[in-house]
Order: sequence, then C-alpha cells, then structure tokens
Amino acid sequence: MEHVGACDTNKFHKSQNQIKPCLNNLGSRPNHVETISSHRLEYLNNELNDIRAELKIEFSRSISNYWKKVINISKKDPAKMFPKINGIFRKK
Repeated sequence: MEHVGACDTNKFHKSQNQIKPCLNNLGSRPNHVETISSHRLEYLNNELNDIRAELKIEFSRSISNYWKKVINISKKDPAKMFPKINGIFRKK
C-alpha cells in the first residue's frame, strides 16, 4: 500500500519553508539597505496563511483516507486483519 497524501503535503511544506525565512529576516535586519514594502509583507503573510490552510485540508484528507481503509477491514478473520492494519500504519 502507498502512503496517502505524502507528495501533496510535501509540496506545501516546501512552499512554506521558502516563505518563512523571508518573513523572519525582515525583523532581524531593521537597518538593512533593502526595504520591503508593506504590500510585499502583507502578500507574504497571506501566502503563508493560504499554505497553512491547504496543509490542514491535505492532512484531514490523508487522515480520512486512512480511516476509510481501516473501516473496510473485516474483523472476523484476525489472520488477515492484523497484516492489513500493520500495512496501513507502519512506516514504509
């Protein structure tokens, strides 16, 4: 079985990791020659908030996909049940 939603969340984490340093550097270098306009700062904050919202959505999708797989496992045959559960929850 494949890891559900891994590639989707990685894309959002990469975007978030590109924006965070820009925001952190703004406060650490007040006398820096390059001035960032308030519009640019607002844009970066909005972009970061959008990425966070998309991450929450992707995580909730991933979690619901896992539970859909767990619900479909038959509990009557433990010999088949436990290998399926291990395949879903163990790291690949």
